[in-house]
Amino acid sequence: ALTAFFGLAPYLLIDRLALPANEHWKGYTLTLTAALPLVIPMIMRDGRTRSAALLLPAIALLVVGFAMIWGSGASLWRFGLGCTRFFAGGSYLEAALPAEMSRRANPAQRGACLGVCSSAQFFGAFVGGTLGGWFVGGWGAEAGMLALTGLLMFWLVASSGNSWRQAV
Repeated sequence: ALTAFFGLAPYLLIDRLALPANEHWKGYTLTLTAALPLVIPMIMRDGRTRSAALLLPAIALLVVGFAMIWGSGASLWRFGLGCTRFFAGGSYLEAALPAEMSRRANPAQRGACLGVCSSAQFFGAFVGGTLGGWFVGGWGAEAGMLALTGLLMFWLVASSGNSWRQAV
């Protein structure tokens, strides 16, 4: 979703918010910085408790963030708040998922497990970039945001039925 978003966001910022391309870096910097106060306590709690209890709330942050971005209309503030939530959930998950895999893996297989996790992250970046470009080229950035919001909602629903405390 992150790579797809970075493929869709420039079109949304230009078409919907009339923000020139040379100004986009300011929005990304501001929203990523604003996400840090949300992410740091999540990571610290995760490290103290050795629990994956925040995985579902982090996925929910992705869903809420994307839904806010999609529904922000021409409001730069709503777009920014959606980006902040999305970046908070995504930043947490980017660190927490490999850490959780490492904690749960059999020590003899930990390296292989982390290799698969890393490969899956890189493959996900490839697929996300491809899908983002495909949507922009075929249906537009708005349709891409709607589709990604639906995909993230599916991930949240599918994950909510799993116990994150079971062994991987």
